[in-house]
Amino acid sequence: MLDFSEQESAVIVSPEYRLLPEATGHDIIADLEDFWKWLAQDLPNEISRMVRAEKELDLHKVAITGESAGAYLAVQSCLIPRLIQSNIHVCAVLLQSPMIDLGSDHYSAYPTTTRRIKDHPQFPRDLVTDHLKNLPQGRVVTSADPSTTLRNPLGATMLQQGLFGWRLGDDGSGVCYPFSNLEMMGYAQVVSMGSITSPAVWALHSWQDTVISVEGCINFCRRLKQLFPATPLLLDIGDGEHGFDEQFDMETPMIQRGLEFVKEYWTGAD
Repeated sequence: MLDFSEQESAVIVSPEYRLLPEATGHDIIADLEDFWKWLAQDLPNEISRMVRAEKELDLHKVAITGESAGAYLAVQSCLIPRLIQSNIHVCAVLLQSPMIDLGSDHYSAYPTTTRRIKDHPQFPRDLVTDHLKNLPQGRVVTSADPSTTLRNPLGATMLQQGLFGWRLGDDGSGVCYPFSNLEMMGYAQVVSMGSITSPAVWALHSWQDTVISVEGCINFCRRLKQLFPATPLLLDIGDGEHGFDEQFDMETPMIQRGLEFVKEYWTGAD
């Protein structure tokens, strides 16, 4: 996306947010809300100040992209109506190995068998609970190197032990769960007589992903088309483990096709 954005003379904005397991799902949604308010109200002036030129930021041609947990944020941004401000129009959403179906057993059910997550050994549930108990009061974690000795096992343990539902939380609104928000959007569309539109979606995943369930991605795309048949949608599924597309470039056929699709609805849109 960096090369593609440069080619299209786009501005890249990459926000930080509070991370699981130290934060909760509602903390993350609150960070998303703050980000979109800032982007709508303050970013245009910041851009003008930084480039020192009479250039206007076009907030009517916004594309959102994210990978893995970042794709969760990308899709949530489009599914929670209060997040996107009225002066912003999202044209396209790019989802790489998206973490979407967080209410499914893959993420939130206590395991009855050993779960293989890449080449990780099986970690005990206490690894996460002890980490949270020992966390300094008030500490906020917004970035971390996933390759570090501690961080990598934390994520693997949450998957192996089905702890995502516990850390996301649920106040009955379902706001932390993309599928619930998608259903609410579908209901709102019925009430509003079909006035709700969805941006173009390119979803990219792999069959052998042991970290993020490819079934969740497929089911989400299927339900999206059922509720919003006019939504432009491209679903590409390749072979490989989580992060299979890291070595791809803009000349890779799957990426080339996807970027042409995105360009049609993003930079090529009127």
